[in-house]
Amino acid sequence: MNNPADQYTFDLEPGRDERDRAIEQVTAHAKVGFIEAGREALERCCFTMETFTTDEIWALIPDSSYTHEPRAMAAIMKFAQANNWAYPLDQYRPSSRPKAHRGPKRVWRSRVYAIRDALQPSYESQEPEPI
Repeated sequence: MNNPADQYTFDLEPGRDERDRAIEQVTAHAKVGFIEAGREALERCCFTMETFTTDEIWALIPDSSYTHEPRAMAAIMKFAQANNWAYPLDQYRPSSRPKAHRGPKRVWRSRVYAIRDALQPSYESQEPEPI
């Protein structure tokens, strides 16, 4: 006799492959310059905030680099994780972006925030040196 639970067996590998293909596809269709601007915004978030969501990254991306394909943000977060800049927590915050309709956004923790002074000069605004 067949076990009804067998129909719900989930194979993780094909799911990961599909996710990765989808991320590659939306990244390829994102506006030119979006990924670079997103990575710069990600870096700024990682160096200035202990925890953040993609809302904070979106806020730092210049309007000229916005993309019609917001799912391309997944590529930026995948980059953050692969390069040990940040990792996802099991926490969520309501989105502050009107387009996201207050939907839950995953919270990420920076891996470089605590050691930022040793890695990068401060992002705090600094007065220019007098000439």
